This record gives sequence, structure tokens and C-alpha cells, in this order.
Amino acid sequence: MEKTRAERAVKKIERAIADLEAGKISRYKALDIILATVNGYFEDNPMTIRSAPRSSSRWPRRSI
Repeated sequence: MEKTRAERAVKKIERAIADLEAGKISRYKALDIILATVNGYFEDNPMTIRSAPRSSSRWPRRSI
């Protein structure tokens, strides 16, 4: 059974952390791998960000 893109991304991140803990790579290289993996995942799977409607805000508006 083929792994999903998310499963492959998690495995890559886990491998980077294991290599970091084993002293095989620097923390900067591990961070670079992790950030590139996360960035690549979200480029392929964009998320929509929903904001709350302004009229339903619980907080009173402040005037300056």
C-alpha cells in the first residue's frame, strides 16, 4: 500500500530528528530539512484560512 504525502513527510521529519539526535547532522541541517518538508507539503496541499465574520465578534470595537 502506497503511503500518502503526509505519511512520507512525517517519516522524513522523524528521520531528520533521529539523525540530529545521533549526531549525524547539525541542528541547522535538521531544521532546514524539517522546514523544507513542511513548506513542500503545504505548497502541494494549500489550506484555506477562515476568519470570523466581523459582526459576530465578541469583543467591543475600540476607538482610537
